[in-house]
Amino acid sequence: MSTLDPAEFRRRKGGPKRGDPGVLTLALVAGALEFVAAAVLGYGVAWLLDGFRIVQLNSVFASWESTMPATSAVLPVGVLAGALFAVAYHRGARVFAGDGRAGLVSAATIATVGASAGIALGCALWTAPLTVGVATDPVQGADLPWGPWEWVWYSAEFWLPVLAGVVALGAVLLSIRTAVERRSRDALVGALLVSGVRVTGVVTAADAGDRSTGAYRRVPVTISFVDRSGAKRWVTRQGTFPAARVPRVGAAVTVLYDPDAPDDRARLFVAFGPGGAVADFTHHGD
Repeated sequence: MSTLDPAEFRRRKGGPKRGDPGVLTLALVAGALEFVAAAVLGYGVAWLLDGFRIVQLNSVFASWESTMPATSAVLPVGVLAGALFAVAYHRGARVFAGDGRAGLVSAATIATVGASAGIALGCALWTAPLTVGVATDPVQGADLPWGPWEWVWYSAEFWLPVLAGVVALGAVLLSIRTAVERRSRDALVGALLVSGVRVTGVVTAADAGDRSTGAYRRVPVTISFVDRSGAKRWVTRQGTFPAARVPRVGAAVTVLYDPDAPDDRARLFVAFGPGGAVADFTHHGD
């Protein structure tokens, strides 16, 4: 029988639902629904832009009515449903991973890609101007040729989906890069847990502000420690904590470093908890 604190034991195991196929299925379904909701939101944004665009392209005596199949309800539905499914996906992915992380694709990335898809679809359904290149006046015949502003809005049918696609691609690449860097960092910490040195450090500075609130805050925490050669060193690390749990000055922490490069901050990690697992050194305050 384990003599660890039960809460700590469950944290190290990642919880009873870690790796559960049912949790994975629910997370995937929530992610798919979040994508759809974000696409609805993006479509609603395109619908709003269509109304503004047609006013720029047609004269005051021509039709300014959008022909896109949509109503004003798409925006609040997209926002509320997207937020709901984003939270469900984020929590499900964290539970399945068991390490407090959302996996390769974040909820923000899904929302960005979905909204971009919705914008692209909406642009394809934008209302056609009465006459391309001219603001036709069907009543008085006072037609006006388009200027640069009108041509920019007319061509938005083509450049806006491209811009949305670039943003979506950037979000995906950033998500992949973050995941790769995270795994690389975890692998380094895992190696240092075997070949590195762990010593006790002391918090020398941490500004928590008002500790009476329960809000999470990202706080820089400065730690001092003595390396194996007897040299005293300092390092500052960012941690996300509830205000009441920000480490206090004088609190003990665990410092893990490479004995061959004790001054290399990229190979130096701090655990504000037990310091016995990789997650202790990489998930500050989670």
